[in-house]
Amino acid sequence: MDFHVTKDNFHTSDNPVIVKPHVPNQKPFYHGFGTYGSEIIFPLSSNVLLSMFEREYFHELESEHESYLIIDSKKTREYNCYQYFFSDEEVYSKINDFKGYEILKADNKGKDIFLKQSKTKIN
Repeated sequence: MDFHVTKDNFHTSDNPVIVKPHVPNQKPFYHGFGTYGSEIIFPLSSNVLLSMFEREYFHELESEHESYLIIDSKKTREYNCYQYFFSDEEVYSKINDFKGYEILKADNKGKDIFLKQSKTKIN
């Protein structure tokens, strides 16, 4: 588990807990949370994002466990794109910086690009 810190702005969405695969064609385990090579990302604020890694695949990250890591603008945009792609319908930004999504949408004939993911619902 690491905390990614940015000087930019993290986005969140109506489906903020993302299971990001790093190894193709892995069978989902526990709705993706236990899948080999998975990373769980969850924005905690506009500047801090929690990232949890599956230990077997990411064993080299053990030394960085429970660290605060400063990330650059490119990595921040990558995490924000995951919020967009895996949202149900809405993405939220503290500073309303949605221009990148408008470009993606324009490249997709004006349609949003939402990917399906397992849901964790709390009643």
